[in-house]
Amino acid sequence: WPEVSELKASILFHQAEEKRLQNEIPEEIVCSVFKISTKVIRDMLAEKHKKIAQDQVILISKIAKSRSNKIIEEFEKRNIKVESIPKGIEELSQIKDIMANLPKELEKEQKAIKDCMEIYQTLDQFHHKFEDEDEYDKMWRVFGAPQETLNRIEKQQGFLEKEKEKFIKQR
Repeated sequence: WPEVSELKASILFHQAEEKRLQNEIPEEIVCSVFKISTKVIRDMLAEKHKKIAQDQVILISKIAKSRSNKIIEEFEKRNIKVESIPKGIEELSQIKDIMANLPKELEKEQKAIKDCMEIYQTLDQFHHKFEDEDEYDKMWRVFGAPQETLNRIEKQQGFLEKEKEKFIKQR
């Protein structure tokens, strides 16, 4: 994908060019005894700039969708590992190790989450409306994913303690 900052600069350029063409080119020009209509050409050129800007906003929305899907998928994989039910004491200790390392991993993910949120802010700046309401939910799911994972870890720790006692009694 291209960089969102480059796309944003290009969108701003094309929006400015659209306005400039509309303001600088008159609807008609008088040349000697002829009156030349430039409205159609002016509007056509301005529309091309507008279309390029719109297409780039749509591209940014696709980038946001792709990145948010990737982040959510990664968190879902982690949550599945955390919430897995151990079949033995070895699996229980593996799950506890995973849970102990997750807060460090979540800190590493903060940059990706921050970048994704900035992409959504860029889309807000250009007043982009998603066709699907789920896309608005994704933004907040990405934002809240680390806290949700931490809540699941906390909830799972109590369950794992009970499982540990159960495994100890079986021996």
